[in-house]
Amino acid sequence: MILKHSLKPIISIIIIIFILLWINQFFAIKSIYQSEKLQWQKLMDSVVAHSIDSYVRPYDMLYSYDPLHSNTVSFNPDNQTITILRNQVRYDFKTDSTEMQEELILRAMYELRVNDLAPLKQLDSILHTNAAFCSKHINFVIHKSDSLNNVIDRFPSLQVNVSNMISSKSYILGFIDGESLQIYYNFPFLIFLKDNWNSLLTICMITLLFILLMIGIVYLFSFMRMLSKYQEDMMYKIIHDWETPLNSVKAMAELLQRKSISPEDKKGQDKIQFIFQEIEHLQNGSQEVMKTLFASTSIQLDKIEFDLKKGLLSLIQEEQAANPNKVIHFDLQYLLPSSVVYASQFHLICAIRNLLDNAIKYGKESPSISIKCFQEDKSLVIKVIDDGPGIPKEKQKFIFDKYYRITEKDAGKSNVGYGLGLHYVYSVIKLHKGIIKINSTPENGCIFTIKIRKWTKK
Repeated sequence: MILKHSLKPIISIIIIIFILLWINQFFAIKSIYQSEKLQWQKLMDSVVAHSIDSYVRPYDMLYSYDPLHSNTVSFNPDNQTITILRNQVRYDFKTDSTEMQEELILRAMYELRVNDLAPLKQLDSILHTNAAFCSKHINFVIHKSDSLNNVIDRFPSLQVNVSNMISSKSYILGFIDGESLQIYYNFPFLIFLKDNWNSLLTICMITLLFILLMIGIVYLFSFMRMLSKYQEDMMYKIIHDWETPLNSVKAMAELLQRKSISPEDKKGQDKIQFIFQEIEHLQNGSQEVMKTLFASTSIQLDKIEFDLKKGLLSLIQEEQAANPNKVIHFDLQYLLPSSVVYASQFHLICAIRNLLDNAIKYGKESPSISIKCFQEDKSLVIKVIDDGPGIPKEKQKFIFDKYYRITEKDAGKSNVGYGLGLHYVYSVIKLHKGIIKINSTPENGCIFTIKIRKWTKK
């Protein structure tokens, strides 16, 4: 029975764990991706640097070893100065660069043959050649910029959005014009999958196994819940089916007592009283089992359309038959526009039976009980009014609590039950999305008011 209580929290915990697992897996994959991307950047920076060097160097070497141009570029290592003679104009550049002397001279030579440099398409070919060992899915976008970072040339010549691409560092081509090259490239996802398929497969398998485990647990608990509900339904049915034969036996015993056994027959009277006691014991026991069962579970009520007026009339007859030694005055006022209501027939009738049982148990020797059914503000209202000893005001707020028992002094009886009857009534009405209230003063009886908003199927 506890399974019904624990099913929702367990499902909630499973969902939370599942979400946390997915978050963890997401960050794990993201971490792997970022690591691979960083390694990729380092690799591609090397490829780009080598490609640009291969693109520029052939022309630089041509000029650097041409005797006719030997005086156009010079380097003074003493003061770290590059001197360039272009169009009979001398340019001196102070540098603290850590580059090798040859590399500085070659960079300076760019200024002398800028018009002879191959188009950027040539550099693109070199890039793809150098990166061929990596992937055929790498796209390069080349930007040539001036000293103010304005793009003066690009390849491909069409405008390409580079906002989502990885940017290389800016490679300075010369000293005078300050032109530079910058390469943009993508990180092919296929490379990431190819290099990390083992890790990704492991992560996916763990996630899949957890999903299957979660489905299995939910299915198991759902099956156990269904089995538990079936057991409960059978228990309620058995308890309910007890009522009719017990009442019949009680009625026959009463008839036997009146017609066949004389008051002088003490043994016969004792046997009849024993029968009455055993029947009462079975009835009380079955009711307490039902209340305990209901109090320890959170069942879903099976609502149906049934004749409430007919059910109340049958209930009154059952109560009269169950109490043959008492003269009970019942007054049923059924003022609803329809005798058919939409509710749990078994539990609603049982809840009202509990109110009637309390009225009879704690009432006078010949109790008077009124049952009023009417409509108020579109709600079904059922009032059960008795003429019992009443309940003190300070104790009224506790009477619907589980296991709360009215004291013998307040009840005026020695048999005060287990404190489950009114809690059962409260639970039934609550599951019907209704409310139950009590209005009572000592020695003036109790008025229990049940109000159910939704009592029709429409």
